This record gives sequence, structure tokens and C-alpha cells, in this order.
Amino acid sequence: MKAEEFIGKHPTQVFSCRVYRFSEYTLEVIENNQYLIGIKQEGEKKICSFEKKDRTELLCSLLSLYESFPGDLYTKINGSKSESFPEGEVEKITRWCVKYGMPMEDNEPDTTPRFIEHNGIKIETPGGRKLWQKYGKIGFKIKDFYNRLHHLYTAYELWQKAYMGENNYDNFYTKKSVANMECVKLLEVNMSTLDIQLRPSFKEIPPTLELECPDLMEIAKAQMFFECMSLGENSIGVCEICGSPFEKHRKNHMQCPKCQKAAYVR
Repeated sequence: MKAEEFIGKHPTQVFSCRVYRFSEYTLEVIENNQYLIGIKQEGEKKICSFEKKDRTELLCSLLSLYESFPGDLYTKINGSKSESFPEGEVEKITRWCVKYGMPMEDNEPDTTPRFIEHNGIKIETPGGRKLWQKYGKIGFKIKDFYNRLHHLYTAYELWQKAYMGENNYDNFYTKKSVANMECVKLLEVNMSTLDIQLRPSFKEIPPTLELECPDLMEIAKAQMFFECMSLGENSIGVCEICGSPFEKHRKNHMQCPKCQKAAYVR
């Protein structure tokens, strides 16, 4: 059963989260960390929903974004020297954010002591998010975003190897000859942190349930989990020409739109 058909029969039919949208972003270094800060905000933070028909577009776009980065980037930014994220690669993230919205927000708490006075007594209050509370900015650490993206792509490779019989040696787990059952165990660990909640929705008659996630990155991870749950044909394809992931709408759909268009032109 296709993943999209599975969701059609499943009571949870929509993924949603609240998202900030900005028409522009700027790279800033705050306390020795690279941040992507939103500027020129387009309205308030709004609910963003992904219906059945476009349930893998977000996921495929993030997987493709990860594949556009250099192969040694993860080691460079997480190694002992902890190099900065290259500005050319930051531009790719910026373009993605303008199209889809801010993928996550910085959740580092503000530990600065704050007090309010009540009946002459000073009471300490918990701080909010540090980036907003201390600097008045909305954004996210680029390194944190990339590491979550790497985590998502790891789940994708494990799914390919364990469930799709992937034999391409570009796949890390194929290259290392990791057994399928071991990949399933690793995928279970990877997905154990999935943060989703069921919410009632009365948008349709009869009412249904929505999967609510904290941000777009978690929605993509939820979409990946539904790919694992679906049986038979899946809605993520791997292009036979370039190897990139793409939305698969037909059983015989074997090439991504870019390669298919190039073949048609030839």
C-alpha cells in the first residue's frame, strides 16, 4: 500500500505545526555561534498544514538539501576544531527557508535571573528563549539545524537499507555491510525521539485527528516514519540517474523531475 493511501485510511490525515515566515534571512554570529536570523517577517506565526496530497514534498526537499552539501561537512563542523558553516552552504539553507518557512527555532533557555515584584517581594521568574529574550531576534543555530538534518538523512538511509533493499554503495549502511535487522534496530533508536501529538480537528465532516509537531523538521521526521509504516509501494523514489530522492506518484516513476526533463529535452 502506498504511503499516501495508508494515510488516507488512517485517522491521522494531516501534519501541522506553527511556522514563522520571513522574506529574507541574515547570517549572524552570536556568542561564537552562527545563527540564521529572520528579517522582514510575513505576518504572525501561523499554522502550517501538510495534507495527504503533499505529504512527502517537505521531506524530499530536506533530503535533497542535505545531499547538496559536501560529504565531509558533518565531520568538519562537529570535529575537534569545529569549523564554521561555509557561507555558500548557508545560502542554500536560506533559499529553503524563504520557500518553506523557518524550519526550527532556537530553544536554548535564557538563564539570566529575572524578577518581578509582588506585594513588595521579589520573585524570580523563568526565562524564555535566549535568542528572543536576550537579543530580540527570531532564528536558529545553523549547526543545530544541520545536525537535525543529518539525523533525518540517517533515518532515510536506514529505511532504504532495511526496507527497500538498497544496494547502492553511496548508502553508508550498504557500504559498511550492516545487516538489515541491525538497520531496523538503529532506525528504531533514531525514531524514538519523534515528538508528535494527536490533536482533534473539526475542519472536515466527520472530525478527524491531526499530527501536531513542534516545527517543520519534526514534521519531516514524522513523514519519514509514515514511509516506514507503509507497505509495498512508497511515495519516495530514488532517481535512477542521479540518485536523488523525489516524490514518487506512479509505480513506474523512476527519475526525478530534473533528470526526466533533461532526458525529454535530449
